[in-house]
Amino acid sequence: MSANVDTMAYAGRRPWWVGIESGIANELPDDANGADIIGPAGLDWETVAAPVFVNDREVPGFQAMTRSDTGDTLGIVGMTYQPFGNAEMLDFGDALVDDGGAHWNTAGGLKGMRTVWGLMELPEHIRVAGDPSVIKAYLLLTNQHDGRGSFGAFVTPQRVVCANTLRAARLKASAHVNIRHSGNLAAKVAEARRTLRLTFQYLDTWQALMGSLTHQPLTDKAVVAFTEELIPVRPDAERTARSDAARDQIAALFRSSPTLEGVAPTAYRLFNAVAEYADHFAPNMTTKVASAADNRAASNIDGRGQMLKDRALDLLVPASAMRALVASAD
Repeated sequence: MSANVDTMAYAGRRPWWVGIESGIANELPDDANGADIIGPAGLDWETVAAPVFVNDREVPGFQAMTRSDTGDTLGIVGMTYQPFGNAEMLDFGDALVDDGGAHWNTAGGLKGMRTVWGLMELPEHIRVAGDPSVIKAYLLLTNQHDGRGSFGAFVTPQRVVCANTLRAARLKASAHVNIRHSGNLAAKVAEARRTLRLTFQYLDTWQALMGSLTHQPLTDKAVVAFTEELIPVRPDAERTARSDAARDQIAALFRSSPTLEGVAPTAYRLFNAVAEYADHFAPNMTTKVASAADNRAASNIDGRGQMLKDRALDLLVPASAMRALVASAD
């Protein structure tokens, strides 16, 4: 089993980016709820606190977060840490979108189940002028059981044909909620529900941002210049074949990617070319602890792939334009 993607469940089309090589993806019906997905996703266990011992002596001020089913230790945390369980995470998603029309898309665990996630497809669809594909909206929930991160909830859109994701927090902080594992956790979750219900309007902001990119025509020469800035050569280093290949691949996708058929040569097309490169073509090697497919999954969830897309957006959208779009949505 991979050290990155441990197990997962999915509804609808099988995700290309996870579980392919290790055979750990379980299919669900399209109308699956949290109770349906928790078992197949490998999340049907609780996080239990246990004392920490060194040389047969209990260590004061610390506790271990362990799995109720296997007893495996997930992380060492302080005494103020409060676990937020997998079932609670999925219940949060069910309660947040209980007005109907949403359903679970994927759920599972990464890195020895220290990080878990759930992804719900929302009923809203987005259209960007000049793009014949459908952009769907999702609610992404993530949680960490090792004390290294918070419970997070994100509203995120995805361009179906090239799996291009963009974190909601990039545009509007209120569309991204983090809940620390301390204090009154129940009150924090209630506030997160209230906040996220108010910020589904973020999707309108994202649509406006993508629309603004369609009004920026680009030449092949401008695309080459952009790739040089996106993947720069360090002043103390010579050009490398890997960096040159990445720039060339992005430019080639901009010119002739089948997934961008019908999309005009604009900044919007270039942003999607970068995303397609990051999601599908960026090198991800098989290592001793993870397959190439699983390493790609980790990269696109919260790693180099996501950072490359974030940097591309920063370069394509001036800070002043980003602030104006956010202000218009408030």
